[in-house]
Amino acid sequence: MGGVTRGLCLTHSVGDWDLHSPGTTSGWVLYPSSCWDSFPTTRDHPRLHLVGVVISRNRKASPSVTPLERGIREGYRSGLEERVSAQLEELGIPFEYEKYTLKYLPQQKFKRYTFDYLLLDNGIIIETKGRFVSSDRTKHKDVKVAFPELDIRFVFSNPNTRIGKKSSTTYAMWCDRFGFKYAKGDIPSEWFQEPRNDKALEILEQFKKSN
Repeated sequence: MGGVTRGLCLTHSVGDWDLHSPGTTSGWVLYPSSCWDSFPTTRDHPRLHLVGVVISRNRKASPSVTPLERGIREGYRSGLEERVSAQLEELGIPFEYEKYTLKYLPQQKFKRYTFDYLLLDNGIIIETKGRFVSSDRTKHKDVKVAFPELDIRFVFSNPNTRIGKKSSTTYAMWCDRFGFKYAKGDIPSEWFQEPRNDKALEILEQFKKSN
């Protein structure tokens, strides 16, 4: 493994990056950061869950900035976050990314929650989700109870995905049931026009990270 550099873990979501190993040591090779201990059995896996970057010693990096490289630089964890960030930047919408960590106490157990985006003009919180697993769903129900003043909404890769193999409930149906607004792929333009929620912004200011 001499001459290579470990990369940054970007995402836990299947399908955010469709990556293929060229099977050589002379080009760009992409592997999950979690599989280094079992590297010989995973280097040819065609679709990876955890994405890391390995740059071989025989080729220089391109000077152009790719979406993957930009994701590493900006800290985005998935292709969907990259897409939503690009949308906000293109429209000139003021936002902050992972700047707030809420503290809440479900069932007498202290927990923290760092959300993806805050729209600074109106205080709407945006969560991007490729996969929406059980622990995420439980967390958001608890946060909604702890902070009923906050307006948390989801942008899914596919809101029609079922929450489990044995369930007929989709992500969209779950949101409807528990009172969360949602969208597919991009933030709807009408969300940007909604009035300012001063109460939510006042609460969030208490949880803003110092750095």
